[in-house]
Amino acid sequence: MAAAQLRPESIRRLEDLAARTGQPVQDHLDAAIERYVEDALAVQARIERSRADFEAGRVVPHGEVMSWLESWGTEDERPAP
Repeated sequence: MAAAQLRPESIRRLEDLAARTGQPVQDHLDAAIERYVEDALAVQARIERSRADFEAGRVVPHGEVMSWLESWGTEDERPAP
């Protein structure tokens, strides 16, 4: 794996954070990368579930959603599709 290169401003901010917290820069990098990977994997899992729902026909047609949204705040507000 190639070493990551950070922008000078990011390095400066990381070094400032490390000095303020008394924790090594590497600890902050590890935590940030772990959080990013967790978030990215969660997003990817939601995308995959959404694609599976679409392929299985578990969808609501656009027109039905728009009719529902357009009814919001009116006397004839429709139930969610």
